[in-house]
Amino acid sequence: MRALEAAAAAEPELGRIWREFSERRARSMKLFAAELVTAGGLRDGLTVDRIADVIWATTGPELYTLLVSERGWSADELEAWLADAWARLLLAP
Repeated sequence: MRALEAAAAAEPELGRIWREFSERRARSMKLFAAELVTAGGLRDGLTVDRIADVIWATTGPELYTLLVSERGWSADELEAWLADAWARLLLAP
């Protein structure tokens, strides 16, 4: 994904593919966020858009690259950290 993102700036067709991927990801996160709101138990004041943005930002290839590829975290460590971070950021105390 990082290679596609980098190449997107120079190649119009790859740029189109990257934008479609990014937009599809954002739509999926918004659907997921709406389901979380329906399920309840979230912090007061959180909107579907804010929840979707938090999930979108923390599930992007950039964070995986930074923590797993560059800092040596295992995929399991990243998964556990994300679960903890989402719980702290999104769930009611």
